[in-house]
Amino acid sequence: MDLSLIAKYDRPIPRYTSYPPVPFWTGAPSAAAWSQGITEHYDPKRGVDLYVHIPFCQELCSYCGCHRVITKNLSRQDSYVEALIKEWSAKIQGPFNGQFPCVNSIHFGGGTPNFLSSDNFEKLINHLTQGGKSPHFIGAVEIDPRTIKEEHLAIFKKLDLSRVSLGIQDFDARVQSEIKRIQPFSLIEALFKTLRASNFESINFDLIYGLPAQTEATIKDTFDKVLSLGPDHIAFYSYAHLPGKLKNQLLIKEQLLPRGVDKFRLFMLARSILNASSYIDIGMDHFARPGSPLSQAFSERRLKRSFMGYTVQKSNILIGLGASSISASPVAYVQNEKDVKIYEATCLQGNLPHTVGHVLSSQDKEAEALIQDLMCHGDVILSDSQKNDIQTLLKEDLQEFIKDGLLQFSGDQMILTDKGRPFMRNIAALFDHHLRERQVGTTGPRFSQSI
Repeated sequence: MDLSLIAKYDRPIPRYTSYPPVPFWTGAPSAAAWSQGITEHYDPKRGVDLYVHIPFCQELCSYCGCHRVITKNLSRQDSYVEALIKEWSAKIQGPFNGQFPCVNSIHFGGGTPNFLSSDNFEKLINHLTQGGKSPHFIGAVEIDPRTIKEEHLAIFKKLDLSRVSLGIQDFDARVQSEIKRIQPFSLIEALFKTLRASNFESINFDLIYGLPAQTEATIKDTFDKVLSLGPDHIAFYSYAHLPGKLKNQLLIKEQLLPRGVDKFRLFMLARSILNASSYIDIGMDHFARPGSPLSQAFSERRLKRSFMGYTVQKSNILIGLGASSISASPVAYVQNEKDVKIYEATCLQGNLPHTVGHVLSSQDKEAEALIQDLMCHGDVILSDSQKNDIQTLLKEDLQEFIKDGLLQFSGDQMILTDKGRPFMRNIAALFDHHLRERQVGTTGPRFSQSI
């Protein structure tokens, strides 16, 4: 890898878990317009995908950028579950005429989903799926290995939550100490063996690079341990250090953070280790074992990128439940109230907790489709008008990508090279008209660095 490219392309750019990115949203649709958009696009055969945000954590991790509440009061969950149930009841009134839709998938994220008791998981899922589950239902849940209980695993199996994701971050003891997340390898190893013995469909590890005290030696040791277990999927995210926005990150010792070339080397080392071990580089920061659900979706071009990362999405309607959750339809996005107490009060009064959002323009939809193709498949087929527009507007940037060996053209097909895959965000920004407009003489929102 030409390390001079790091300085050239390391710049603040959206992660493109949605398009437009949240900072460029222009305002939520009315409740009636949101409802009508879902009604027009809902297909009972495809159902809806649900994302359920559980914001509670028992301990604060200093690196965390999620919307969460730190508490050891487990009874805090009861009123929140009631609010989730009320929210779901409110959200089916307009678009579904009060009838529960078929559910294609449920993804529990956080925070810490296993903050909920097994009884509350069962109560909640039984309520959400009253309209039935699709024949190809996918249930996924994020796990904090430090607080998971056997009763959780039993209820997950019972309720078809067969895909689990473990928050690992790093296995090095020094790094864990610096980020305030202590979980020895022996703990993860024992949990992993239990999950395998229980025949969960897939196991994902979430890891992060760019954390304090990480070095090439610690990354190699971490991935040696990862490979000794062999998870089906691995997400290796870039740490976004934004202490001005995330106050808990003020606890991070900035002098210990790897940056620029040093940080990029950590990613490239892990990538080379995973590729040598037959893991498939399926997207910007995700890797999958051959034969796993995501690798199959990648090979069949069924992969999608959303607020949950890379997923297999069959429905075109995502309903977010819980504080800060985002819902998406083919016509608009809406996000829920982030403050948990305000969210609960709003839902318990029978009202929708939407606060911000965005109605998609035709230009937004076109850009979103191109970015999805690039980030999920590594290529984009351009119409003549799209190719002309890009070459006219971004001729200089486009030629730089080609000259640096990151991008190539074959007819109307724009193709990411293997060298270009780590710079996927930079190339996706070619299609981002909102970012271009903000960069011309204006001060835009702060995004994380692309490297």
